[in-house]
Amino acid sequence: ELNDVPLESVVCVEGKVQLRPANMRNEDMKTGDIEINVVSCSFINKAGNLAFQISSGSPMAVETSRLEHRYLDLRREEMQFNLRLRSRAAMAVRRLLTQHFGFVEVETPTLFKQTPEGAREFLVQTRQKGKFYALPQSPQQATYMLSMCLLSCHSV
Repeated sequence: ELNDVPLESVVCVEGKVQLRPANMRNEDMKTGDIEINVVSCSFINKAGNLAFQISSGSPMAVETSRLEHRYLDLRREEMQFNLRLRSRAAMAVRRLLTQHFGFVEVETPTLFKQTPEGAREFLVQTRQKGKFYALPQSPQQATYMLSMCLLSCHSV
């Protein structure tokens, strides 16, 4: 019954988790030591055809298809590895700058209160009727403000 289910479908499987026999264990899988003795199975949502396969070992889709279906592409092992590597590198740089050089990382707000000056701003409505925020025309304002308050080492 499960053999006919398309990949990426959502199923509900009830059963008992048990250790696999020693000769059936798969060291290459995180769950290779266990299996489920299925008592019942039901379909929650049957998946349609994917734009491309995301499993490791599948041929890589063309870039335009990967960009169009980014939600699938980001699930590939290689992309997951790249995201984690980039995160670790950024964290290492932040740690170095803050712990050894005294930097203070300041996240500048992406939205400011609207100002009455003449600059044309892109307004973003809030959940409160008649209240708006504005995307800043000059994001360096936060840098100037930090300099004025004598915070000399900062990263914006």
